[in-house]
Amino acid sequence: MGGAAVGVILLLIGTVWAVIAIRGKSPQPPAGAAAAPAKARDEEGDRDQRLWGNLAKQVDQRPGANPAKPPPRKPILPGPDGRITLPAPAAILRGTLLLDTSAPRGGAIVHWSSPGDCGQWEFTVAKAGDFAVFVTASAPRAAAAFTVTIDKQTIPGKADRTGDFKVYRPFRLGTAHLVKPGSYRLEIRPVNPWVPVNLLDVKLLPLPPGAR
Repeated sequence: MGGAAVGVILLLIGTVWAVIAIRGKSPQPPAGAAAAPAKARDEEGDRDQRLWGNLAKQVDQRPGANPAKPPPRKPILPGPDGRITLPAPAAILRGTLLLDTSAPRGGAIVHWSSPGDCGQWEFTVAKAGDFAVFVTASAPRAAAAFTVTIDKQTIPGKADRTGDFKVYRPFRLGTAHLVKPGSYRLEIRPVNPWVPVNLLDVKLLPLPPGAR
């Protein structure tokens, strides 16, 4: 084989190896290109966190999401005889009040420890008139004083000592005059000095005309 042929063969071999080297060599990204996808992912994650945070705030503002903003409840209706019973489990509790579900009739309102504590009920009456206001309560140590407010009327009263938290008795606080049928709100609050007391319910019993 002549020298010219050998030179051609070597040239072809060199060309093939050059092509293989070029194809096998991965291109290098420009400066900063590798960091761009990571930065984009970080920005996307931050955006998702902001969206979820805003959604959580919206959920927390819904009625009932916050115990301080309980959902509205349907007014309690009177019985066939006009009596209205406002049980502890149906109350909207304000302040430090708690519902003890181990008590009879579904639970009792407990932990009356601050003048800001308040139990609220919405109810309706079918007929105007005078109503005797009763509470069913237990006061193990001493008489517990309350004030009941209905339609701008404040009715003071107390539950006498029962000797035990498990011993409940009805106590009449006073009389409320409801001038027309319709919806009302009743609020009951403790009176200082506070004493331990559990409250099962509040009752409004219609009185005959002229009776107080």
